[in-house]
Amino acid sequence: MKKFISLILALSMLMSFACIVSADETNVPEKVEISFKVGDSTLMINGAPVTVETPYIAGAGTTLVPLRVITEAFGAKVTWVGETKEIILEYPDVNIKLQIGNINAVVNDHTETLPEAPVLSPNGVTMVPLRFISETFGATVGYDKATAAITVVKEVSSENNTISSSTDLPRIGDSYYGWSMMTPSGMMMTDVSSDGTGVVFEDEEAVVVVEHFDFTDEKYGETGKDVFTQYYNDVKKKYFTSFTLSKDEKKSDENGNGYLRITGRTKEYNIDYYSFVMDRKCVAVCSMSPTGYENAASLTAVVDSFKFKFAANEEEKAQTYDLSTVDENGYRLVNNEDLKVSFKVPATCLSVDLEQLNIMYFVSGEIGNCTDIALGVYTKSENTTAKACADKDRTNNAAKYNKEFVAVSDVHPFTSAELGENAYYYWYTTDGLFSGDREMYDIFFEKGDYVYNISITVPEGKKDIFQTVILSLTTQELDSDEVGVFLREEIDYETTFVSSCSAWSMKIPDSWEALVEPTADAALYSSKTSESALIMQAVDADGIGYNQMWDFVELYEDQLKSTGEVYKSTTTEKIGGTTYYTFTIYSEDADADAALYSSAYLTLEDGKIYMFVATYDQMYANARAQEEVESMLASFKVK
Repeated sequence: MKKFISLILALSMLMSFACIVSADETNVPEKVEISFKVGDSTLMINGAPVTVETPYIAGAGTTLVPLRVITEAFGAKVTWVGETKEIILEYPDVNIKLQIGNINAVVNDHTETLPEAPVLSPNGVTMVPLRFISETFGATVGYDKATAAITVVKEVSSENNTISSSTDLPRIGDSYYGWSMMTPSGMMMTDVSSDGTGVVFEDEEAVVVVEHFDFTDEKYGETGKDVFTQYYNDVKKKYFTSFTLSKDEKKSDENGNGYLRITGRTKEYNIDYYSFVMDRKCVAVCSMSPTGYENAASLTAVVDSFKFKFAANEEEKAQTYDLSTVDENGYRLVNNEDLKVSFKVPATCLSVDLEQLNIMYFVSGEIGNCTDIALGVYTKSENTTAKACADKDRTNNAAKYNKEFVAVSDVHPFTSAELGENAYYYWYTTDGLFSGDREMYDIFFEKGDYVYNISITVPEGKKDIFQTVILSLTTQELDSDEVGVFLREEIDYETTFVSSCSAWSMKIPDSWEALVEPTADAALYSSKTSESALIMQAVDADGIGYNQMWDFVELYEDQLKSTGEVYKSTTTEKIGGTTYYTFTIYSEDADADAALYSSAYLTLEDGKIYMFVATYDQMYANARAQEEVESMLASFKVK
């Protein structure tokens, strides 16, 4: 099976999943056993005595037990949502949502009535109905009237842990992203991206991948028909170069909406790719199997059944298992098992795959909606405390933003939600940005040996998003021996490094980085803390001397003026020991939702004209950004 996954990865078909939204199967015991007598406070759970608040019988014979009994016995993951008093239990292929005092429970995609509602005991312990949860998790519950003994038993078998063991519905799909297909019976659902855009089904030999994505203007432009044609060509080039084609179908309307179906084979593998394109969005399914795969016909039937629609009517909806975790308010609960954190994010926020183990990042895919959410966890130390981090970040942000548009608050204690110890925050608001005004809240708190930082940026007037996210945030104390050390990266604004090639050299602040290897004729640098960049291009002077430089600069200015308007006219400026011809253009790009200041610096050195263009987003265009760029230009030396 591994070589099929490797091949899919090589084809760039799979995304990297930041976290899995189902329970970690490695924590599920091979056998579940619970035994006790009514009135006992010590239960035998998987062979070990565990003392808990005494279970009791409520109503018409329903046994209520502490929630701890369920989590310890089954290895289920539990999330407590304080604002709504909801309990979310996650177990392989089964999610249960309970609520204190609510007789109804949500099991995966449907609502069921409980024999008794969950309650909080006088000691604050959550008590839940044992039989309902145990049987929903696939266990058998027995009761001996003569001895009042209760037993719960489940043998966990990986052979039964398939998608068909969690639903007997004939179809499966995602109502939020709008797709469905025949349930791939006998396959395991092994991966689900935290934002729901990707799902992977596997058996021992074959794999089925479903993914949802948008076409970006940068890659595909704006014309609908061209988008679909280019996408079709990309699919052929990426996935089918080494395959013999057995089907090659492409249909589209005048708006670029349509579908493609391409199948191919080699001596070893079969691949079947089917996708729908509508309104610059695409949902695709791809299956791969080895030659001679005995379930090839059923795999083809799954792909044949794929639709860019969840359900056409209520009858179809009732027959389709819904993978979507988006609630009625448009939020998705995300979890990170390693960091033991969970919180809600707007469904429009997609997860960004990061290499760092201690950071989660979600950003809105909608133009004009600047919502983004980042959470980081760092090892606490004498210098890394919630208060110290809040003070440092507030100072750095106040220095990097353009004060004409951005107002940054002081640091204050945070008391609006129970997050942890020593909670502090600051915020900023913007006014007059071309890209739209926004509000950012940067919160720090401590729990155990770690400092947590959650940063939430929302459009102006959308503080309700911030409140929903922060009130849904739950954390469990981490074991530092198990998790290890997470150092917080501190930006160094003083230290520099030398960037050079055979022709020239320049000192670059550590707060910047080289995006490409510099050459004699080109270089590109980007700020780590703002959306600033410095581009260098060198051309032969071809007889141009100092007397002709003004003419050359004017021609260069005319080229840049086509993107905007002159903000600062051409002048000469001595920076370090070098004379630069400099001017600034201001431009607005509605498609990119951005406004930029582009400052050009040109100098003539040893028969070459070196042209530097520094770009600053409107939000970050301030004196410090200009000083950073000019410190680099002052150090520029031709060898």
